[in-house]
Amino acid sequence: MDLAAAGGRGLTESFLSDLRQAAKKGEAFDVETGLPTSMVKAKDARTWFAFVIAYVHAWWPHAAAKSREGMTDTLATVTRVLVSDAPGRPSDEIIRRALREYAFLPEDRRREPTPEIARAVRWLEGTSLPLSAQEETKHARAALKALALCLDGKPAATSTYRRKRAVFHHALE
Repeated sequence: MDLAAAGGRGLTESFLSDLRQAAKKGEAFDVETGLPTSMVKAKDARTWFAFVIAYVHAWWPHAAAKSREGMTDTLATVTRVLVSDAPGRPSDEIIRRALREYAFLPEDRRREPTPEIARAVRWLEGTSLPLSAQEETKHARAALKALALCLDGKPAATSTYRRKRAVFHHALE
């Protein structure tokens, strides 16, 4: 499908820009897919958690600080609902901190995780839904519902929801 013809000209231009930036930084490209190696890691992920970590790490070097903030905020919101019910679930606040203060950061920016954060990351690794679960309506709805709410459970502003939904959509593309 031609994204530009389908009204996705902005997405197409953004993707091309990301490819150019990867080439400019000297990143290796995968011979088989033609994608930068960082993008291939995200493409090959099997669980939502593994995918979102690879996705954030692939886009981190190319994003401005404010864009990183919005991306990690959105993906932390979605990731906490794309898990199976399992005992030992950390609080939403701890899950959010584990993602934004540790897992989403490039390795050279990470501090040693606290035991609480390390437990939360292990829990997320073990309970993350497979990427294929995104095809199920109930999981897609849960993700969109999470994006529509603020941390306090109140409805988010329409502009906030649209911005977060755009980030989520970009990740799924």
